[in-house]
Amino acid sequence: MTTVEYKYKYGHGYKTFKLEQEHVLDEVKIAEFPPLTDLKAAVLDAIYHPIASEPLDKLVRPGMKIAFICNDS
Repeated sequence: MTTVEYKYKYGHGYKTFKLEQEHVLDEVKIAEFPPLTDLKAAVLDAIYHPIASEPLDKLVRPGMKIAFICNDS
């Protein structure tokens, strides 16, 4: 039987695992993007022009608490 090995980022390293090919229905892979050159501008753009949501300044009112969650990889 043929096995497929998968590798993903985990902490400061990587984890790997294998599956039998017959158990793999499909794979979803994301496109590669170049590194951001202006992180501050990119964060502000995401806040003011989010995908599938109102801008943050339309959702948050004085006294509300918010949290930003970022992928660290």
